[in-house]
Amino acid sequence: MTVSKAAAWIGFAAFFAVALPATAPRAQDSIERRLAAAHRYAMVADIPNLIDGMARQMAMNFPPGERPSFIAFMVGLDIVRLEVAMVDAMVNHFTSAELEALAGFYGTPLGKSILRKMPAYMGEVMPAINEIMIDRLEMYNK
Repeated sequence: MTVSKAAAWIGFAAFFAVALPATAPRAQDSIERRLAAAHRYAMVADIPNLIDGMARQMAMNFPPGERPSFIAFMVGLDIVRLEVAMVDAMVNHFTSAELEALAGFYGTPLGKSILRKMPAYMGEVMPAINEIMIDRLEMYNK
């Protein structure tokens, strides 16, 4: 894997680390309520649209001739599999109240505005994240 492709994958992982909220302690709650709330959050967050925006921003780190194929590759992700993994992780780490709060917030005009800006934000910060991570990986490999 080339350094630029490794950097793109690091950026992809970093995006989800920032786009998804921090882990919360477990609380007494039903799995059914968590599942329903996690699905609501995933719908409100519009994961396919986030991935499309993220792919377009990440593509800016590639030479112009490689951008269209990179975007097509990233947009071709198995969205259903990704959403299942995300919902499962949310159910494991958040209460239904926390998930409802997330869905409620991201469903507001302010939350939707933040979601729309997230790909551009990540596109701006990703080069620094990639550079720092690649430098660290190179140090580890020495």
